[in-house]
Amino acid sequence: MPSDRLGDTDDSGPIRSEPGSLLEHVVVAVFGIDEEDRVCYWGPGAQNLFGHEAGSVLTRPAAVLFPEPAPGEGPGNAAHLAERARALGYWRVRLPALHRDGSVFDCGFRVFPMTGATGASVVIGLASRGDELDRVKTNLSFLDALFETCPIGLVMLDEELRYVHLNQALADMDGVPLEEHLGRPMADVMITADGGEYQRMLRSVFQEGRTVIGTLVGLRTPGRPDRDQVRSVSFFPLTGAGDTRRGVGGLLLDVTDREQAILEATAARQRLALLDRAAAGIGPHWT
Repeated sequence: MPSDRLGDTDDSGPIRSEPGSLLEHVVVAVFGIDEEDRVCYWGPGAQNLFGHEAGSVLTRPAAVLFPEPAPGEGPGNAAHLAERARALGYWRVRLPALHRDGSVFDCGFRVFPMTGATGASVVIGLASRGDELDRVKTNLSFLDALFETCPIGLVMLDEELRYVHLNQALADMDGVPLEEHLGRPMADVMITADGGEYQRMLRSVFQEGRTVIGTLVGLRTPGRPDRDQVRSVSFFPLTGAGDTRRGVGGLLLDVTDREQAILEATAARQRLALLDRAAAGIGPHWT
């Protein structure tokens, strides 16, 4: 019986794409098609996706992975995949695929040719369910739109509390170009006069896994050195799942105008209270 391995590496489960990113959660099936369009490699992820065990699919025509073509449509999708891979060197396509139980599902394929030690050409296929790919695309699009259009400042800091990623809203808030933030400690941009309390709070988020929500911070920035600001800040730890770096994520909102209004309203109420007390004290002498 042909092996379901390309090499001697222990293949304990389905591989996942791009560890540490959103794409980490998309299972990737790996399979191989030989020069006669037969299945010559079958990874565990392929079994999960298509339902066939290696022993039941190896050496069979790869057409078993696809619905039967309609009369007059040509050789079918398996042969088309292999032909495009060999002709183009790399091809990406969405096609209907056939599960062992007879159900048809939308599937994304990436195929490319490889030449083995014997000189034989094998087309390697990477396949994932279309709905999983769409989910990740939606999530990535949402995050891109969030960073580009969100009016709230968004930031990612590394282990040393240096800027790794931020949106334009935060750069505008600081009055410092976005690219001039990158690699700098946050303390260089958000300058506080609180005896280091703000920095201690950030370090506790990273070191102790604390979450800070809606804390008010008074500061100035190099881009707006003559303007006192008040920001409502929320920070949370980034755990470093997969291969991603650990650090701190944050949301920052400029509430200077709101806080000034509150202070002014409070001062006005205090003045009115003083006037009321003064009037109460003076009144009896006028009667």
